[in-house]
Amino acid sequence: MTYQDALDTQGKLIRSLAAVLEKDGPLVQFFETHISWVLVAAKFAYKFKKAVHFDFLDFSTLDARRFYCEEELRLNRRLAPDLYLDVVTITGSADHPSIGGIGSPIEYGVRMRVFPQQALWSHRIGTGEISTPEIDALALKIARFHGSAAVAPKESPWGTPAALQATADENLESVAALVEGTDAEFEVRELKAWQASQRHALCDTFESRRAHGMVRECHGDLHGRNILTIDDRVEVFDCIEFNEGLRWIDVMNDIAFVCMDLQFQDRRDLAARLLDRYLDITGDYEGLAVLRYYSVQRALVRCKVALLRTRQLGADARDAAQHEREARRYLAFSASFRSLRTSLELTSPFTIPVCSASGTSDIDIPTGEAPSSSNTGVRAPDILNWRPLRSSRLATGSVTIRCAGSVANAVIIL
Repeated sequence: MTYQDALDTQGKLIRSLAAVLEKDGPLVQFFETHISWVLVAAKFAYKFKKAVHFDFLDFSTLDARRFYCEEELRLNRRLAPDLYLDVVTITGSADHPSIGGIGSPIEYGVRMRVFPQQALWSHRIGTGEISTPEIDALALKIARFHGSAAVAPKESPWGTPAALQATADENLESVAALVEGTDAEFEVRELKAWQASQRHALCDTFESRRAHGMVRECHGDLHGRNILTIDDRVEVFDCIEFNEGLRWIDVMNDIAFVCMDLQFQDRRDLAARLLDRYLDITGDYEGLAVLRYYSVQRALVRCKVALLRTRQLGADARDAAQHEREARRYLAFSASFRSLRTSLELTSPFTIPVCSASGTSDIDIPTGEAPSSSNTGVRAPDILNWRPLRSSRLATGSVTIRCAGSVANAVIIL
């Protein structure tokens, strides 16, 4: 059976399962990504893995899909135990399937509790519904999760400069192949050069963070489509189960994904608040040294996913053009992070816009003068952004400000 034959047979099975579920309830909702199908019935949702084989995953065999369904259940119960119920066995045939019936398995799926699609942050960010308490709740949830997550064993390859290089190169090579023959090739070449220079500059930092236990079994796919608010609770689901190297990562790599996602959707204020609260809880200000590098990688991941989905849909598919545009936006967004200058020279007075409960205000701090806490009125990590009054080089990351004799770290989101 060819690759396409396997997908066609699976597609037929999924449509038949939808018909079976509709006998017992209302119309079943159908969702499809580049690696999965999801059927949403009245009470439960069923997620099935496509029989695909990419450079980052292999679902091509039934045994592999069973294993990764079990891994998905195990791993996601760390953050969302109420959403993930069990692994179901599909028996029968593609024309007449049965969920949990008698006979040899023909497919496996993960059964989940149903939630309204409007609860997803990918929807709510666009409509302006995300509140600051939700951002704070997410920061606390992720900080606690990272704090309790297993630390990568010293003998493992995860989080090493070599592993990071392999992952980054793999992503860019995939993007390069998917945009071959287009004007996006130039941006990809520029990103390749930038990545190489950053890996050299950050090599010791990557090693240090790994040695200090900052590479852990994280979520790995932390963006708005995998976060929701339901019953006034923030839930995080759908972590990476299919590739250990994409899950055992630096904790800053994890939080960089959702911060990038918020910035991509023009909510830099929420990105700054999330990062601020996360750092305030964890104290991991040293991680800001690698934040920009990981933000670029995360934007490239979303670019690759959009391009893969475009190719699956085909040039004539209705949604293909939308995914193509999204991919171009993510590639341009990656380039925008790359082009930011990276050193800070406080050679002139500068203005810091400060986010507080009452809104945003500007504070002038003359060069060489240590501001007191009365100058700001809020904690230094509440700083969202800054621009010097005269030309100087800018930094994405952090700046240290001495307030009333103590040192505070200020989060900078450009």
